[in-house]
Amino acid sequence: MQEVRERGLQEHVRTIHSIGNASAEPGRDQTHVPGEELVEIYAMSDLFVFPSRVETFGRVLIEAMAAGTPVLTTNALGCRDVVEMGKYGKMVAVDDVPAMIDGICELMESPDNLARLTSLGLERAAHHDWTTIVTQYTALYETLLTSRTA
Repeated sequence: MQEVRERGLQEHVRTIHSIGNASAEPGRDQTHVPGEELVEIYAMSDLFVFPSRVETFGRVLIEAMAAGTPVLTTNALGCRDVVEMGKYGKMVAVDDVPAMIDGICELMESPDNLARLTSLGLERAAHHDWTTIVTQYTALYETLLTSRTA
């Protein structure tokens, strides 16, 4: 957050800790945000920044994209798969804080780039719709059953 402050972006950046559930019971996850509220936060955001080091899938990136929010993330495994190495979102190296800050500034200064990434993100998220996923799994299972009985 120091670089965010140094660049005067603190009024424009909200971290998970600033939107989390501060009233949660002691010992409970203080950063949990209910799904409906999370969708609202994604949708009202200009940019979703996800500086992950390791991600098994990157579901939060898909959620942000589905809400129409462009994403900036790292090239961590999982993240790079979701944004397809930068095709569907901006990507920087893991732990490269200056590059992350530069990426935020670059995107926020370019409404055309934000609009392009929003459109591409919606396209990408559509491929991860639950109906699409269920259809793909059903087809896979049918193929496996057919090949097993053949």
